[in-house]
Order: sequence, then C-alpha cells, then structure tokens
Amino acid sequence: MFTINISFKDALTCFETLSHIKPDEELQSIESEFVKYAQKRARVGDSAAQTWLKDNTVIFEEDFTDSPLCYFVDKERPAEKDAELAELAKREARGEIKDKKELPPLTKEQIEEALRPLEELIGLGGVKQHIRRILETRLIDQRREKAGLKTMSASANHMVFTGSPGTGKTTVARLIAGIFRETGLLSRGHLTEVSRGDLVGEYIGQTEQIMKDVLQDAKGGVLFIDEAHALHRVFYATTDFGVEAINALIKYMEDNRDDLIIIFAGYEDHMGSFLRSNPGLKSRIPHHLHFDDMKEDQLMTIFKSLCQEHDYNLDEKAEKALLLLMKDFKRKEGSEFPNARGVRNLFEEVIRRQSERLLKQDIEEAEQLKLIEEEDIPLKKPSSDGNVVRLPRN
Repeated sequence: MFTINISFKDALTCFETLSHIKPDEELQSIESEFVKYAQKRARVGDSAAQTWLKDNTVIFEEDFTDSPLCYFVDKERPAEKDAELAELAKREARGEIKDKKELPPLTKEQIEEALRPLEELIGLGGVKQHIRRILETRLIDQRREKAGLKTMSASANHMVFTGSPGTGKTTVARLIAGIFRETGLLSRGHLTEVSRGDLVGEYIGQTEQIMKDVLQDAKGGVLFIDEAHALHRVFYATTDFGVEAINALIKYMEDNRDDLIIIFAGYEDHMGSFLRSNPGLKSRIPHHLHFDDMKEDQLMTIFKSLCQEHDYNLDEKAEKALLLLMKDFKRKEGSEFPNARGVRNLFEEVIRRQSERLLKQDIEEAEQLKLIEEEDIPLKKPSSDGNVVRLPRN
C-alpha cells in the first residue's frame, strides 16, 4: 500500500487520514503495512521515519524489540541482521561513525590489531596475505602523501571469492567489514548478505528499486553476494532481470568505490563464466581470492577446537578414528569434501552418538561426560536403515 515514491511525511498524512476513516477491522492491516514502509525508510536514513517509529513503539510494540533503536527491526530480516543494524544505529548516535577523511593516519599497530581475528582462522594463508597487502598499500600511500609524493587515486576494493561451500567465504567477508572499518577504508563496517532472490524482481521496474534499497543499505560496509553467478543465466530470455541487477551493481560499485566493497562469491568455474559474460563488471573487481579446501590436519584442528569450546575431550582411539575418517572422505570425495562447515556438522553428530552411549551406560561423572570415544565416531557410510551416518555435507 505504501510503496509509491513520495516523501515519508506525505505517506504519514495519508496513513493518518485512513486511520480516521477506515473501520477497525481494516485498520490493523493498514497499520501493519505502514510500519513496514516506515521501517524500510528508516533503514535508508529517513530521519522522519526514524523519529516516528521511536515515538510510536508502544502502539506497535508487537513489531519491535526492546532495543532503544528498535526502528531497525523487521520481522522478515534475520535476527542477527537486526542486531547488527541496531548496533550501527547506536554507533551513529554516539558519533562513532565518522567520515573517513576525518580518521587519524593508519599505523602498523592498527593493522596488526585489526587483522587479529582473521589471523586466528585456521588455514586461508593466501587470503590472509592478500588482505594484509591491501592494508599495507593503504599505509604506504598515506606515508607518500605526507612526504609530498604522488599517490594513486582511491582504488576500489571489490572482490571475487571462489571456493567450495564451507571454506570460510562468508566468515571472511564479515571479518573484512570490521577490519576495513577499523583501518578507515569503510565508514560503517557492516555485512549485507544477499543472493539472486534478494536482488532480482519479477516484473519490469521492481529490480531497480530492490537494488537501490539493498545498495543504499550496504553503503559504508560490505555487500556479499552468494552464488553471484546465478545473476547471469545464459539460458534465460533476454528479459531476465538478473542482467538489470548486474547493470545496477556496475554503476553503483563505480560511483561508491571509496566506501563500499562488493564481494561476488561462488564456485571457481561458475564465477569464471560469470565474469567473462560481462567485461565491464570484471574490470571493476581488482581482488580475486580463492579459498582452498582444507587439509586433514586443518580439519582435525577445527574439530579439536570445537571440543575445547564445548568441554569435550577425544581419547586416543577416537582421535585416530576421526583422522582416518577425514582422510577417507577426502580421498573419495575430493573437492566435494564439506570443509569447516561439514566438520561442525560432524561434531554435532558425534555428540549425539556420544549422548546415546552415555545414556545407555547411565553415566553421570563429569570426566566421562566430557569424553568422546572411538564408538562415537561414525566410521562407515549410511546403511539402508540409516543407523550408520556418513560425514555430513553441509
């Protein structure tokens, strides 16, 4: 109802008029529609919408959380995204989000501190080195400028992430948002995660508005497009609106390259075809990072860290069985091995099997409750009756 292109104040006048003339049975639906419209406007910085929502949280309390900046909450958004946006609002209110030009010069110590969360990840040596070089180049540019030397104009930091599922692409994207905020390359440092379904409309004109809202929301942070190759489908008719989304991305990523990073993620072969389909897009993405499948020892390290985090211990036989399991699946499944995400799923399956064993043995002692034994490790592929579980994929 409230999706036409008018100012929020005009929409508010319309809403208040309808509230007085519509019967009660229709009023609730009108209120709900207007709240959604106001939330949308608030997220893109409409101060009138933000003020109205704050002033009316009691009236529409079922649509909000207890946050003092609850106008960022939208039932259709994931809870973690609401929390992230609310935190951004608090930082804005405290004056912590500044124009990048006002930030003090970057230092080596700043770089090391900002990179600490990334360096703590297991593996990903090439990815870590690439991000470090971006920051080091930024630092040297500042020193050259201070010395009166010429520097390159602000270059884009858009990226392509390639690799199998579960190799850490989304995790690294989230860390990059924070790292680049702390080092002055981004003003807000939040992550907006989307896929084709979040960007492409179903009729003419819809995609343009969707893209406008998403890109405005992402400005100052990282826009992470998962399975980005799905935006270009060669078997679609020429009216496929994914092309419209790509064109909008190209324009926006060029115009806002100093305060927005767009990351296109997907399988390596798919992403190669996707970039070749649009040379204009490819030329605007200077950073290409590949996420290798993890080795057995890295997967074991992840499993052990999960044990430590959740107060579990592996006995010697269980550890050997687990390593054999990972080697076997790595050998048989190659690039389809589920990586870090699969290890977490495996860990959860092991805990379920351990719980079943402990209950049968009626064990209550703390040390035994912590211990994972060999029989808790699923060593075989699933049988027809489903009693034996293979290493989960996703």
